[in-house]
Formats: sequence, C-alpha cells, structure tokens
Amino acid sequence: MATVTVPSTIPHPSQDCQQLRDAFKGFSLGRAGTDERKIIDILAHRRAENRRDICQMFSLMYKEDLKQRVKLELSGKLEKAMLWWLLDPAERDAQLARYAIQGWNADCGVIIEIACCRSPEKLLDVRRAYQTMYRKSMEEDIAWETKGGIQKLLVALATAYRYCGPEVDMNLAKTEAHQLFESGEGRTEGIDEDVYVRILGTRSFPQLNATLECFKKTYGHDLNKGLKGDRSGEFEEAVRMTIKCINRAAKYFAKAIYICVLLFCI
Repeated sequence: MATVTVPSTIPHPSQDCQQLRDAFKGFSLGRAGTDERKIIDILAHRRAENRRDICQMFSLMYKEDLKQRVKLELSGKLEKAMLWWLLDPAERDAQLARYAIQGWNADCGVIIEIACCRSPEKLLDVRRAYQTMYRKSMEEDIAWETKGGIQKLLVALATAYRYCGPEVDMNLAKTEAHQLFESGEGRTEGIDEDVYVRILGTRSFPQLNATLECFKKTYGHDLNKGLKGDRSGEFEEAVRMTIKCINRAAKYFAKAIYICVLLFCI
C-alpha cells in the first residue's frame, strides 16, 4: 500500500500553481480534460502550510479561488476529499465537528476523535476556528444537542487543555485505575459517569495510558473489556471509543480507514 510522503525539496507555490493550472486545462495530458492524477500528486504531497500558500498564490496569479476551481474541475468523492484537504486543519476539524453536532443525531464519535487525537494547542485552535466560523462555542453547541452522561463527557473532552509533558504519577495511576473499576465493572448497577468524565477529561495522555496499564495489570483485562456486553449503553460506548483514541489511536484510525475503503468499493 502506498504511503503519502512530502518531497524533501518542496517547489515554490508559484510552480505548484502553474502545474495545477495546466492540470485543470489538460495540458499535462496533451488533450482537453482535467488531469486528476496530477492534482492529487501535488495537493496530496504537501503539508498544511504548503497548501495554504498554494491557495494564496493561486488567487494572486490567476485572480481565482483555488477551492472554487476544484469544485468546477472535479466531482463526486474526489471533489469532496480535495475540498476538505484544502481547508486549514483547524477549520476542517471545526467544520467536521459542526456537521457531527448538527446532524439528526449528534455523532459523538467525530467529537471524540478530534478532542482525543489533537494536542492541547491544536484543540484550542479548533475551538477558536469554530467560534470564528459559527459565532458560537463548540462546547455550547455540544451541550445543546446532547444530554446526560454523553453531554458531560463530550463537553469535558472538547474543553480539556491537558498537560502535555511526559511525567507520570504511578501512585495516581494505581488509585484511579481502582476508581475506574469500582465505578464501572465493580458496581452492581450502572456506571458512575462522573468518575469516568473527571479522569478521562482532565488527565494527560501519558497519565491516562499509565492508568489503563495499571488497570490491565491489576484486573487482568483491558478497561474496555469490562464495558462491553449487557452493561454497555451509549455512555459506555463513548467511553470505549475515547479510550481507543487515547490508547491506540493508530490502530483505531487504521481500522476506520479500512472500513471506509470497503464501503467505498461497494
């Protein structure tokens, strides 16, 4: 399987713009029509800041918005993918969050993915972009569209500004592993949502991973395993997704991409 890479030497934005212009006109194909492969080769192999520079340069050189030109030249899933890709990462996350929140049923998975797979500064950038774009705070919309334990968890995750250093308190990890057990699997009725929200919504990712490892060593299985089965409800499913994004983000997204590819091929 191919891996997207960025060239060691990135062309000047004006060169990329010229090649994109040629691809739109079909010059690189030697005939009329859009050279989709060339567009992908350029835009899919540039960093976010490079794509931003390309968009600005394209407007200066041709007095035309690159996103609007992409809309004209491409269609279907490729058009959508390229338009998402051209957005600033924070704006893209903000827009994805908005779509997830405003859907028929709020898609908590998208909010969890954004909140748990971004650094504290990048998550703050997403929240700022959301406010600029929609004149509301992201947490305000989450709170309006959800309720109960899901609401508490999502608001806590979306507003967290976690410590991002590597330090871990093992005594705290052992204590909170025990608290998670007693508040979930160790209870005869339901789950103590507040304990899960407090721990998952405030601790640094290294601290949470240490807690999850202590839980596994102490109780002989992953925390997620104890949240499955007859005891599992909407809140428990959200907690399980949160833990997957924190503990095994690469594996989580690899599976998500695999499923998307399968659905795309149907």
